[in-house]
This record gives sequence, structure tokens and C-alpha cells, in this order.
Amino acid sequence: PGPSLHRPAPLHRLERVATPPVPPPPGPGRHRRDAGVGDRRPGLLPRPRLRPPARLRRRRCAGADLPTGPRLLGGRGAADPSPGVRPGTDGRGTRRDGPGDPPLGGAGGDRRKLRPLRPVVRQGGDKGGATGHLPRPGPLPHLVLEARSGHPRRGAHPGGPRGRGPQQAAAGRWALRPGDRGAAGGDRQRGQPHPAGDHRVAETDRHGGAATPHLSDRLPAGRGGRTDRIRPDQGAGRPASHPPLGLPGPDGPGLHRLRPRDRSGRHAGDPGGRPAGGRRLSHVPVVARGEHRGRTDHPLRGSAIGDVPPVRGDVPLGDGRAATGARRPGGTPPERRDSADRGNLAVNERRVRWLLCLIVLLYLGLGVAYSVVNPLFESPDEALNYANVRYLVEHRRLPVLQPGEPTKAHHPPLYYVLGALLTFWVPNEHFDAIVERVNPFWAYHLWEPGVDNKSLYLHDPTLESFPYQDAALGVHLIRWLSLLMGVGTVLLVYATAREVIAAVYGNRGSRLAPALALGAAALVAFNPMFLYISGSVHDDPLANLVSAAMLYVAARILTRGATTERAVGLGVLMGLGILTKLTCLLVMPTAGLVLLYRPLADRGRAGWRKAVRLGGAAVGLALLIGGWWFVRNWLLYGEPTAMVRQTGVWGVRENAPDIAAAVRELGFLYNSLWGIFGYGQIPFPRPVYDLARLVGLVALGGLVLLGVRHRSGRSAHNGSLVVLGVLATAPAVALAVNFARMTISAAADFGRYLFVTLAVLAPLYVLGLAEWFSLRRRAALPAAVALGTAALAIYGLVGVLAPAYAPPPRYASPDDVAPQYPADVAYPGLARLIGYDVAPAPLYPGDVLRVTFYWEVLDQPDEDYVFFVQVFGRGGVKLGGRDTHPGLGRYPTSRWRPGEVIADTVPVPLPEGAAAPTALRLDVGFYLFDGPRLATEDGRETVSLGPVRLAAREPTSPVGIPLNVRLGEGVRLVTWKPTWSGPVHPGDTLRFTLYWACDAPPGRSFNVFVHLAGGEGPPLAQGDGPPMGGDYPTHLWDVGDVVADPREVVLPADLPPGRYELLVGLYSLETGERLPAFDAQGTRLPNDAVPLSDVEIKP
Repeated sequence: PGPSLHRPAPLHRLERVATPPVPPPPGPGRHRRDAGVGDRRPGLLPRPRLRPPARLRRRRCAGADLPTGPRLLGGRGAADPSPGVRPGTDGRGTRRDGPGDPPLGGAGGDRRKLRPLRPVVRQGGDKGGATGHLPRPGPLPHLVLEARSGHPRRGAHPGGPRGRGPQQAAAGRWALRPGDRGAAGGDRQRGQPHPAGDHRVAETDRHGGAATPHLSDRLPAGRGGRTDRIRPDQGAGRPASHPPLGLPGPDGPGLHRLRPRDRSGRHAGDPGGRPAGGRRLSHVPVVARGEHRGRTDHPLRGSAIGDVPPVRGDVPLGDGRAATGARRPGGTPPERRDSADRGNLAVNERRVRWLLCLIVLLYLGLGVAYSVVNPLFESPDEALNYANVRYLVEHRRLPVLQPGEPTKAHHPPLYYVLGALLTFWVPNEHFDAIVERVNPFWAYHLWEPGVDNKSLYLHDPTLESFPYQDAALGVHLIRWLSLLMGVGTVLLVYATAREVIAAVYGNRGSRLAPALALGAAALVAFNPMFLYISGSVHDDPLANLVSAAMLYVAARILTRGATTERAVGLGVLMGLGILTKLTCLLVMPTAGLVLLYRPLADRGRAGWRKAVRLGGAAVGLALLIGGWWFVRNWLLYGEPTAMVRQTGVWGVRENAPDIAAAVRELGFLYNSLWGIFGYGQIPFPRPVYDLARLVGLVALGGLVLLGVRHRSGRSAHNGSLVVLGVLATAPAVALAVNFARMTISAAADFGRYLFVTLAVLAPLYVLGLAEWFSLRRRAALPAAVALGTAALAIYGLVGVLAPAYAPPPRYASPDDVAPQYPADVAYPGLARLIGYDVAPAPLYPGDVLRVTFYWEVLDQPDEDYVFFVQVFGRGGVKLGGRDTHPGLGRYPTSRWRPGEVIADTVPVPLPEGAAAPTALRLDVGFYLFDGPRLATEDGRETVSLGPVRLAAREPTSPVGIPLNVRLGEGVRLVTWKPTWSGPVHPGDTLRFTLYWACDAPPGRSFNVFVHLAGGEGPPLAQGDGPPMGGDYPTHLWDVGDVVADPREVVLPADLPPGRYELLVGLYSLETGERLPAFDAQGTRLPNDAVPLSDVEIKP
């Protein structure tokens, strides 16, 4: 007995799909394929094809949810159906439920295929419906067609066993499976290719049994009694011979709704089963191909399945109110709507292509700008790479890595061969002149952003500027070749991301995959480090291209099947990777895993033979193409990779393997994945890396969330994470191997070594970020990613890279500058110092003193002089100094032009423990590297400048005996502290400390007088001098300063015993006039002298 009449039957898992052989079609001009030929259209979830056992072919169905084709739509030679046709017959009165029925229905026994109509349009009926789009062109994983039970009809028992009682139309489930291109019916019979995404239909019994082949009792037959595929609607312009399939509404029997199969492998009706994951797709219109002679424009409203006449039009599953010609209130006719939607899809594809072209063009523009702004040989190893190219051109053989000679001879030759073929005709006379002018002060404080000696070489524009010639021309030609390789990488990242995201999102992939793939492509194209390295003479761009191609082919194998052609292509790419760079080997384990996994996933244990065959072909081709390189290395260096010789040349860590050091450098590894130019000496500001790490953590959290949702069945899509999981092994392996190298070598912590996995890293980033947004808003994520990364790339170009090599500010004449401190120091044959500025103000211990020197160029020398600055503090203690070429290495003296004024800023760090407040003295001068100093006009080799005020971060706390005496308008004598005790004798020294406080800047220099007076006569002893012994003159004092001024008075040896008075005060050096002194009550003190104490002198 069938299920209850008004309750949907439980949903069961479909294990296999019946695909029996198809007999040759009647009629001339038809093509057929042999029965049982394998399906060459790969799918996400392929199923083995087999002929059902005899017990299933003889099995009789408990009921029919849908009539046979002749009953509903008619077939070739069938009379027009009518309500009087007996259900269970083919329109000619012949029963179709006996053992002799064709195994898959229809007169030709054709197999049944379903394909969803796109786009999915929300229509009336089931309120649980969702609006979305089904994937194109990829296959649709396990969607289930639910059918409601029909009402009993007396005397009708179609599909049921003879002699059984009144019919009860069984409610069943049909699962959409990937289509079979080996079918010999439908479009294939007419010589047309199968549309991507065709799906077969199979039914499972109520208890999860094997699929029954009696699908002719479930779906209508098409042309010639065959069952054609249910395919996407062609819009208003589709041929009249291919009308859609009409199905009853939700209140009657027939197909009820589509929804994803439960990811747990069980169905909602099974004991212990869980609800199906995702939202229900309640209204998925489907259409059938075939010739129909029935009535048209008939709305289906829940009538019994046997009474439904043939119709024309689009009727969504589960909604009988929408049919061709039946316009919903306020809606759009289905034909017009579907045509417009298909047009929108085409427009979207065109828009995607245009956006991808825009991304590529912007990448090329930024890449050319990076390559032009970046001086010659400033990229990592660029001089060594170009030397490798020139070696091939000049010697016509591969170089050999010699001990103690850092070269790139150990690198595989493919990139260098391409560079040699491109530039063999270019002369190379200037190469040595460029690389010999090394900046000895290069990489000063390399971890700091800025412009301080970031240049490895002292560049000469006459050898490097446009129009390019000699070595400059050869370098830029190879740089632009690398840029073109970067274009290929960007396109492959897009293609791989589209495959991966479509596999993850399933039925959402048709709309989200192209958009998110554009975001992945933009993430790579506008990555500042990718732009920088792609605009350099480096083998990394070619390694990135070949590795991205390998990962793309691997993704195609996972999503579309393992074929000999793909295995051969993967083998060729692996061979090219061996000849490109050893980092390409990092993605080859993933390629091997793909070739092993997919055949086993397709055929189970029977797939081992195919896996071995395809894997052997790929590995054999790879070794055939690149194996000779390993043999050569073995013969030259004793091992196949030359890594031992390379490590010996470039050095290892002192305590290798040093895991702690490698862990500390993981932050640098991640930062350099986004952008650290040069050899690591040109970083972005710290907030950029903080933001990049935050984005990385958000993306990682999104990936975890994606896995949790997919695992628990709460994901908004019904795709598979298998493709993503298998391909994610590539960055995992690359990171693990690179970390192992970091424990041994300090030169292995560059993020560009992970660029070989960009085709997987970019989709991982985008998927992780997208998971935090709703499905509707995910389409806007690529624009945000593109704008953000493009802004970062532009900032990296104009705000980081260009200033690092730009010359300092220059002026036409001395009248164009106004130095803070004028000066006049001339160096014959070079320049005249006309002044300098000091920053910051105030300056504290631990700050960086920045002194800007204004040089008026007198003559252009042939030599590159070194400029030095030395800073001395309290007591003449040296606090710091700098030696550098002018312009911090960006504008050496050999480039100076007579008449111009150069503003050269030199930063000098000061120690935290410098004594303050105090006055700093600056000593400056020139010298030839490893040569004598250059003398000024007056013969001085060192010129002293200053003083420069160094303020204390915290004011000194006055101690001792309070006084609070005001001198002048802005100086107070707060306290004093004597250091002697007991009796004082002639010849002793009186030592004490005065604590001065500044309420207003004095603006002039004053001296301190200290007198030992006895009556009205002249002082008997005195100790005059500037405050702090001249280390901090009063003209530098500022508001808030508290100056501890140590003083001393030496008593004469013949001083008569008695009581004397100790007096102090301030007077002007220029005029000798004392500052007026007032006590705490405002009374002016006699002689403007402050009495400190009486001193008793004993014999």
C-alpha cells in the first residue's frame, strides 16, 4: 500500500542512479552513442552507472505520482489525450507497468534527466520558498523533488500490481544527479551537445531501497515516446516544439517542491534523521523538451494526476497559480520575465569580463609604475638575476654555483633563458658601473619606515633614466616580461577562484562565484608586494604563473573529473615548475593528492587503477621535462636540489635549527606577504600591517564559521567543501616547508615564497570574509576588496616606494630658503653651508634630532663625499652621530649641480639617558670614504654648530633651603643646597647647588655671580660663570625649566678669620648690568644680590 493521501512521504537517500543502455532511435539522420559509454562531463558528485538488476526492472511501483508521457503530453503518434484515457496506459490503451516495460520509460527507453530553470523566481504558493539562482554551468548537487500523494480513483491503478485495490498515487522523492553525456535521446539524438548541468532523475522507495528504473510512470514522454531532458527555459523565443512541463499545484498530486538533500546522509523522515540543510527552494520552474499536441494555457489547480491535460507554459513546482498566459497581479508574464532574466545573466557575464579586463589593465598600469619608480637592481636579488641572464647570453651555458660566491647559479634556468632570449641583443656596458657604486650605509635601521638610506646603490640618472639604453633597457624589458607573467597569474587566480567558490556555494555559485572570483583576482592584482615583485627581474613571477596554472588544473580535476588530458597538462606544468624555481615544488603534493583523490572518489576502490595511470603519466611527464635538472645538480653538487651548496654560500643561523627565532619572524613573514620592499628595508607604516593582520584574522574566522555551518547543515548554500579542503593543502605545505627553512636560514622569511599558492590563498581570503555577510550583501564584497587593495597599492607606490628613492628638496637660489639658524661655511670645490634648521622643538632625550642643512652648490665634484654629524651634550659627552651620503643616500655629491640649493635632512637618534636640560653641540664635516676629511676655506676639518636646546621630560625637583627670590621678569631662585658642614677654613672650597626656575624665556645670556663679601668693600672670593658651566645658557631656557646649577667658590689661603656673607645674582654679559632682585614680598634687594648665608671662617 502506498503512503497516506495527504501527507508527504519521507525523504530517503538515493545511492545509485539507473542508467540502462539506450536502444538506437528510429528515423534517419540520428546519431547515437553506444550504450554504457562513460560520462565525460565531470560533476561534483558523480555516480556510477549500472543497469538495474532484474528484480528492480520487474518491480512494480506502488503508485504513480506523475502520469506517463503519452497520458500527459503525448508522444509521437499518440492521440490527443483526454480525461477519458485510462490512467496507467500510454494513450493507446497499453499498460505500462508490466515486466516488459522499457527500463527508463518512453518508447525508446530513454533515460530521464532534469535540469533547473534559471533564474529561480519567487512566485506565489509556498511561503517557505526562496529566491535564488541555480548554478551555471556546474552541476547541481542533490536536490530532491518531493511529490504529494494523489486522490484515489476508483478502478485506476496505474503503475500498481494487477489486482490491487483502488489506486493511491505514491508520494516519492526524486534526486537530481549529474547528467550523462552518453545519453542517446533528447538533444543528443539531434546531434546537439548536452547543456552543462543536466541531471538525471531517480526515485528511491520509502525505505531507502535501490533506485527503481520505472521512471516512465513518473515523468512525461517527449518526442517519439521518449523522455526528454527537463531543461532551462529559453525565454520567449524558445521553439514551439519544446514547451515546458506543466505540473499540478501544491494542493494536488505531483511534484511538490525542490529542496537540498540532507547533508547527514539521512532524510527528514528517517528515524533519527535531521532536517535537510539550507532553505527550501520551493518554486523551481522546470521545462521539458518534446512535441506536444495537447491543450495549452491550462492552469493547474490541484486536480488529480490522471485528469491533468497536457499544457504549454511554465509552471513552477509547488505553485499551480502561475502558468503560461496566467499573469499574476502586479507581476510579469513568465515568458517575458524569464527572457529578461536570461538576458540579465548574459549582461552579468559581460560585466564580469569587463571588470576582469579593468582589473588587468589597472594591474598593468600600477605594475609599470612600480617598475619605473623602482631604480635598477633595488629589488631583491635583481642584480644577481640579471647577471645570470647575461651569463647565459655571453657564455651560452648554465652557470655553476661556486663556494663563497653568492650568485643565482643554483636556480633553475627557465626564467633566465626567457630573459636571455628577450635581451640577447642589448649591450651590457653599464652594468658594472651601476653595481660597483654600493651605498655603504644601506639599510640603516631597516625596520623603520621612511627614506633613510633605503637605496642599495648610489644611482646615476644618466645611466638609468628614460630613454633606456644598455643595462637599463635590458632590465626594463625583463621587468615588463615579468609583468605579463603576472597578468597570467591574475587570470588564473580568477579562474581557480571561480571553480572553488562555485563548488563551495553550490546552487548559489552562478551569481556569487563570478563576483567573489573578481574579488580574489583584485586581491592579488593590487597586492603591493605582488606588484613590486612582478615588476622586477626575478624568477618569482614565472613561478607564480606556473604554480597558479597547476592549482587551476587541480581545481578543474576536482570539480569536473580526472581525465587523461588534464593529467597530461598537470604533468607538463609540473615539469615547467621544476625548471622554474624550487618553490614550485611546494604545490606539487597538492597536485598529486588531487590525482589520487578524484579517481577514488569517482569509482571507490576501482579507481586505484585510474589514479595510478593518471598519476604515473603526470609524474613521468614532469620528470621527462625537468628531471635532467635534478641529475645535473646531483652530478655537480652531490644532491638534486643544490640546497646544501646554497646554504653554505648564503649562510645559516648561528644556533640552527632555531625554532624560537623562526616563530618570532612569522610576523615579518605575514607582513611581507602584503608589502615590504627591497630586501626588507622599505616597510609600510605599522598601522597598515595591523590592519592586514586584522583582516587575516577575520578571514580565518570566516573560514572556521563556514566549516561549522556546513558541518551542522545550517549553511545558506548546498555546495561541498571537498575542493576547498584539498586545495588548501597547498598553502599549508608551503607554510610548513618555509617555516622549516626559517629555522635554518634567516633569509627564508619572505612572504613572496608563499605567492606560489595565491590561486588558493585568494579564494580562502574572499570566502572567509564573505562568510560574515548575508548572501545578498556578498556581491558587494569584491568592490570593497578591490577598492581597499587598490588604495593600498597606490599608497605603497606614492607614499612608500617613490619617496625612498626620491632626491631631497632642491631650490633654485639661496633666496628661496629661510634657515632657522643662519651660517656661512664654505667648502672649496663643493658647497657652502648657508644655514640649518633643527626639529623637533622641544627636543627630549630619546628623540630623533633632525637637522636640515642648506647647501649652496659651488661646483660638481667627481667624487662621492660622505657627510658626518656628531652630537655632544652636557660635559662634552658624545650623544650620537651619523655618517651618510647626502640626501640619505639618495643624492650623492657627484649628482650635485652648481647653483642649486639642497635641503638635506639628517636624523640623529639621541639616547634615553642623556642628561637634560642642556645645550647640544653639533660638529659637521665631509670626508672621502676611507679617505681624509675635506677642509673649509679657513682650514677647519670640523665645524661646530649650535647650541641646540635639549629639554628634560620631567622638570627637576628643587631641594634645599627655600628662597623664592625673583630676578628680572622671568627667573626665580627657588632654593639652594650647600654641601659643606662644620667649620670652614681659609683655602677651602665652598660647594653648593642653586635651583633656578624659568617663568618666562629670558631671551639673553646671563652669567651667575657668587661673591663672598665682608662689609662694603670688594668681594674677598668669587665664582662667576654661566649657569651649569655653560652647558645650558639662559637664552635657551624656556617656561617650566628647573635648572640645577652647581657652583663653587675657592677661598683664599690668606683669608682672615671672621664672618662673611655669601651673595649670588645674575648679570648681563654684554653690559655687565645686574638683573633686579626681589624677595618673596616684592622688596628689591640691595645691590640686586641675593644673600644665601653667613659663612664663618676659622683659622
